[in-house]
Amino acid sequence: MKHISNEEILSHIADEKFVDLRRMYCEMYLVQQMGNGKLPYSFGNHDRRHWEHDRELRGSWDKPAQRLRDLHMFSSVLQHKVSLETLFAIIKAHIAGEKMNEPVHVWTASKYKDCGECGQYAQLWTNGIKMWNPHTCPYPDGQSAYHFDFNFPSGKIVVENDMRHLVPEHEDLYGNGLIWQHRISKFYHPHQMAHFFVGNTCPGLWEIYEDHYLVAPTPDITDYGWKPKASICTDLWWYSIMDHDLFIERGGKIVKNHQDIVEVTPSRYRFSHRYHLSRDQETPEIYTHITRVYDENLQNNSEQ
Repeated sequence: MKHISNEEILSHIADEKFVDLRRMYCEMYLVQQMGNGKLPYSFGNHDRRHWEHDRELRGSWDKPAQRLRDLHMFSSVLQHKVSLETLFAIIKAHIAGEKMNEPVHVWTASKYKDCGECGQYAQLWTNGIKMWNPHTCPYPDGQSAYHFDFNFPSGKIVVENDMRHLVPEHEDLYGNGLIWQHRISKFYHPHQMAHFFVGNTCPGLWEIYEDHYLVAPTPDITDYGWKPKASICTDLWWYSIMDHDLFIERGGKIVKNHQDIVEVTPSRYRFSHRYHLSRDQETPEIYTHITRVYDENLQNNSEQ
């Protein structure tokens, strides 16, 4: 196979009379250089699992062939409306081995390709020698469990999949990625509704000892001696829990086979949600710990 010199590459791109083909040649060249490791790129301290809901960004980048395939899968790299002149300048700098005077922003991930831990969108900037993401993730090792306190003064709680119709909505919230799941739970917390993401798992509420409950999957629970208290159909992939009297006060209707009512000691309870950590757990998986907090004041909720 004939070797094509750098000069021939630049000449070929510069002489192509069709602008679209020139752009395609630029993109193909840069993507190939990224794929073979000659144009190193990094998303910084964003671990691959941070993009776990996005196949294009979570590939096995330690293998060159896989890396190149993944790059072609999102060959929208360099689609940040970068001018043809800028692409050409990047290639010239890369071939010459000299940094550009100013780094160039060449790519931003499309919607829903945000970091699952912090919510930042992936970006790539380049100086012709390497590409990088300028944003660091505040949770490089992943978020820990998060905690909210709720009051159940009636001594009964209602457990079901979705109670959002009983509290104000927020149109800007969506559930793709841990940071958004956390924000949604935080939004509903002041309205005294426990609302947490558990995927399409249909978990149950289990009592493991007095005043301590778990939300966890149902298989093999007989091995642990847990007492079943409620089952949750996760059509929404979330669950909701609210004090019974507050549920009725807000217009909630008790419908047979739609929700469960569980008697608890009237008190404040701390929800420690760790569904996102279940991948790191040994059996059994536990999504939420719910523990009584011995506090007589039931008037205010507090986030921890």
